[in-house]
Amino acid sequence: MGVGSEEGPIKEIVAKFKKEVTANDGTLISIPGLKSRLGESLYISTRFGEDQVGTGVSFLNVDVFAQRDDQFIPVGIYDWEVVGKRANGNKQRHGHLPATNQAHESADRYWSTGEAFHVRDDDLLKFATEAGDLNKMTELRQRGVVQDENQWTDSLYQGRGIGGLMIAVSAIVLESKGIEEMNVGTLSRDAQRAWKKFEIGGRSLVIPSELVNHDAAERVLIKSLM
Repeated sequence: MGVGSEEGPIKEIVAKFKKEVTANDGTLISIPGLKSRLGESLYISTRFGEDQVGTGVSFLNVDVFAQRDDQFIPVGIYDWEVVGKRANGNKQRHGHLPATNQAHESADRYWSTGEAFHVRDDDLLKFATEAGDLNKMTELRQRGVVQDENQWTDSLYQGRGIGGLMIAVSAIVLESKGIEEMNVGTLSRDAQRAWKKFEIGGRSLVIPSELVNHDAAERVLIKSLM
């Protein structure tokens, strides 16, 4: 069911979220409908601004963070380089915009290299072993996070809806900036899976409003916020 046919409260929640992400002020915005494999709360933020060296190039940084105790772990990224009316989504551009909080500082360090569109692929076994606590694996079993030994290779963040949300948010922000084309470039296999629901086929150029008005964007937003 689309946003347009939902009752008032849901429409208001979605409208409020769109207003928050298009502010581009780096605020960490709760996405209560999505959780990590560990049950961690997730947050999304957007930053948009011009290249500080004055080249006429602007950047959009879309970040997703997982809250783990008092830390915010960078788990998702979608970067866009904007020139004129076109946004290019095949270039990783973290570190070009000011960090407005410690979460962004962490993200700028973590995403200093790599793909422009990526969801962190840590699995449960990596989490348990890197914790340095021999009881961590037992704890995950007792919590019911791991109920079968084959689940140790389950991703903490991939397959949770993060990629689809970052696509929708990118389109919402870029449309608000008057961008007419999004060049998605060459997509990795994981990225292709996230984009599939938006039915762009083999196209590399997409119109932001096409994505914003797509049923998939509506479904992604409702799932993420409810």
